[in-house]
Amino acid sequence: MLRWWQLCTLSGLLAATSARAQELPPPDAVKELKQTLTQLDEELQRIQQLAKQLSRISKSTDKAAKTQSLSASIAKAGAISDMVTAQEAYRRGVVEEERLQYDQAVSSFTRAIQLDPKNDSALLHRGRMYFELGNFKLAVEDLTASLTIQPNNARAYDLRAQANRAQKSYDHAIADWREAALRDPRNALHYLLSQATVEEDRGNLPQALEIYDQASRQDPGSAEVRLRRAATLKKQNRMEEAVRECTAAVELDSSDARGYVCRADGYVRLSRLPMAISDLDQAIRLNPMVPEASALISAVWQRLELNAEAQQLSAPAQPVSTPSARPTPAVTPAGTGPERAEPAPVVSTTTLSIRDRDRESEQQISLGESDLASGGPKPIRQTNPRVRSKPGTEVQVRVEIDASGEVRSATPLNETLSNSFVANAAAEAAKSWRFEPARDKGHPVASTMILIFRFAAK
Repeated sequence: MLRWWQLCTLSGLLAATSARAQELPPPDAVKELKQTLTQLDEELQRIQQLAKQLSRISKSTDKAAKTQSLSASIAKAGAISDMVTAQEAYRRGVVEEERLQYDQAVSSFTRAIQLDPKNDSALLHRGRMYFELGNFKLAVEDLTASLTIQPNNARAYDLRAQANRAQKSYDHAIADWREAALRDPRNALHYLLSQATVEEDRGNLPQALEIYDQASRQDPGSAEVRLRRAATLKKQNRMEEAVRECTAAVELDSSDARGYVCRADGYVRLSRLPMAISDLDQAIRLNPMVPEASALISAVWQRLELNAEAQQLSAPAQPVSTPSARPTPAVTPAGTGPERAEPAPVVSTTTLSIRDRDRESEQQISLGESDLASGGPKPIRQTNPRVRSKPGTEVQVRVEIDASGEVRSATPLNETLSNSFVANAAAEAAKSWRFEPARDKGHPVASTMILIFRFAAK
């Protein structure tokens, strides 16, 4: 390839040759000029070929650069599309989680993770779904992966602690709750109580009590801590201490029915039934659906029935009132002729007065002398409802009596939220009554009676 200086030389030669040509140069000069022109022509052709090659290379390079740029743009667009799709899958999973559709939620969160492996929220939620489905191993794996991406998520530590506890990996569970407390100091009490629960799970009750003491010092106004400590003391059969803890819980939060139930349970175990009944009555007033109340009421009734069987009243009843209704006469249906019709039930009313002697003692009853000369049922065995209530409380119980004098059913008629416990106690007592059956034309018949239980002051 000719350089620029060679071209300049050629140009000079051409000029000189032209000048000499005018001067009729010798033949040797003409021959030299032709050779130079031939070389110049060859060099020009080579330059043109090189220019064409450079043009092709340039076009190829531009095309490759454009192709690479387009590929990058497509990849970026695809990544953005995957990100959007991952978020859509994640949101769908959250909705399914709220609807308790755990299997579907797992599929949605899995799709979100496939599209965006660094989505720590999807990993956390899928871990929670595995926990709800009972697959604690996978739950721990997902929550660990989530913490690898976001190591300061207290919720992930809390959930992993629960999964470890379910697997009986107690040390790991406690370690996770400690980490959660460091990252979420506002809920440190919750994490501390959770550690105490783990100690109870593995039977280390003294250590659990130490943690509850620590929690109590951390938050002296927490009724929840008192209730949990009381439950642990009961496991050690330390009932007096447990009752004191329950009382402290009631004093801290008198609107929480659980405190009264806690103390009632202690009273039942200590055989202080009247005090247990009083606490249960208060608990039901605060929350008719309070847990454990039903079981405690059954336990109280069992003990009361044992006491009733062992302590039957020996003193004769004294009349205090008269019946307020007379039996309904039997009606002979039309068209039956001389045949005896099926007798209609007889309805009558009597009263029962309950007088308190003191807080702990049994209560005496006085049964009114019923004016049932027309054949109404006559009580021959009565059971005292062993409960206390405010003076003046009146409970009506409707009893269905069969032809043999047995009570088939007893239903409170004026039960309210405030007297529900007393009303049910009276109904249960009425079921054990025994009557001389009502009679119609000399034949024993079924009847209905309303018993009125009135509580009077001493």
